[in-house]
Amino acid sequence: MHSDKKWVFCDNYIQRSLVEFGKYSANVRYRISFAVFSKLLFFLTYSFFKVLYYYFSQFFIIYTGDIKDKRVIFLKSGNGYDYDNLYKAFDHVESEVVCINSFTMKSYMSVTRVGFYTLIGTFLHSVITYLSVVREYLPKHVEYLVIVNGLRNISQYTFLLSFFKTVYSLNNDIHVCSGGAMLASNASISARLKTSYLLHGNIGYKYPILFPDFYKVYVYSYDEKLYLDNSGISSDVLVYPFENISTHNKLVIIFMRMDDEKMDFHELRNLVVFFKFNNYLVKFKLHPQYNGENIYDWANTLNVEVFNEDAGSASSLISSTLPSFVVAWQSTALCESLNMGVIPISLSKKSEMLSKSVYPLNKRTLSWYEEKEIINDAVASTAFYNEVVNLLKRRHV
Repeated sequence: MHSDKKWVFCDNYIQRSLVEFGKYSANVRYRISFAVFSKLLFFLTYSFFKVLYYYFSQFFIIYTGDIKDKRVIFLKSGNGYDYDNLYKAFDHVESEVVCINSFTMKSYMSVTRVGFYTLIGTFLHSVITYLSVVREYLPKHVEYLVIVNGLRNISQYTFLLSFFKTVYSLNNDIHVCSGGAMLASNASISARLKTSYLLHGNIGYKYPILFPDFYKVYVYSYDEKLYLDNSGISSDVLVYPFENISTHNKLVIIFMRMDDEKMDFHELRNLVVFFKFNNYLVKFKLHPQYNGENIYDWANTLNVEVFNEDAGSASSLISSTLPSFVVAWQSTALCESLNMGVIPISLSKKSEMLSKSVYPLNKRTLSWYEEKEIINDAVASTAFYNEVVNLLKRRHV
C-alpha cells in the first residue's frame, strides 16, 4: 500500500482487525450504498468545518519559538519516560529539540502556523485519498471501521500534514522522532521529513503493509528486532543501548501495575516475605498512571518503601540502584531488567502472559509461580545467578 494511504487505517480497532483476520486484496472494487454515501457526505462536510476551526484557532495560541535552528521534533505520546528514549537513541542537545504533545493540536499550533491555502489544498488531497481507500475491497468488519473511525482522521490528518509541510519549508533537515503517534508519524513521512519511531514499551504484532515507512525504529529487544526485520518493513530496526550491570545490591524493585484489581496481594506478600527472609531490601515502584488506593496500605503492612514518583524510567532506576532482582507482572521493565543483567521475575502465571506481545515474556523471565526453585538457587549462589541471566537471554522461544 502506498505510504500516503496508511493514515486512513490509524485506528486501534482497524489495526487489531487486520492483524487478527489477515491480508485483503486491494484491487477488487465494490459499489458504495446510498446509506454509506450519505454518511460520507455528512462527515466530510463536518471535517471541512473542523479544518476551518483548526485554522482560526491558531491565532489564539501563543507562538513559542522558531524551528529553523532545531534538529529534532519529538512527538511525545507516553507518560514522560518516552522522552528519555530520545537521548538513548540519538546524541542531541536538549536546546536542539522541540517537544510536542502529539495528541494535542494546540501543541503543534504553538510551534508554527499553517497557511490557509496549504490547509485547504491538503484537505482536498486527504479527501481524495480517503475515498480511494473506501472504494477498495475490504473485509466487511474493516470496511465498517474505515467508514466510521477512519473518517475521524481526515480533519486531524489534514492539519498535521499541513503542519509538517510548513515545517519542511522552514527546515527540511529536521528529524521527527515519534513516541507512537501513528497519525502524526504518517503525516510527517508524507511531508518528506525523516521520521523515526522510538517505542516506549514492548511492541505488539503489527500489520506490516500498514506500518509507517519510518527511517529508524528503536525497540527494546532482539526478539522484537527479529520480528520486524522478518515482517518485510523497510525501516532500519535497532535495539536501544543498555548499560550492563555487573555489581548488584541486595535490593528487589517491584514495578506495580496501574490498577489494584490486577495485582494479587497474597502472592505479592509471599514474594516480599521470601526476599526479606533472605535479607533483601524490597521497594515498590508505582506505575506512572497508577489510579488505585491500596499500594501505600500494602507498603505499610509489608514494611516496604515506595519510590518517589519522580524516580525516573525503569532503566534509569535500575542503573542508579543496581538491584539484584526486578519484579513485575507484564511490564517492559522486565525486558529492560534482563537487558541490563538483572534477573526479572514475573508475578503473572505463564498462561496469563500476553499473547499479543512480540516479546516472549514467559521465556525471558522467571515465573514466581512455576520457577521458585530457580529463584531460590539464584538467591543462594552468585555463580548460578549469572548462569540464570545467560539462560534467560538464550532460552528458546
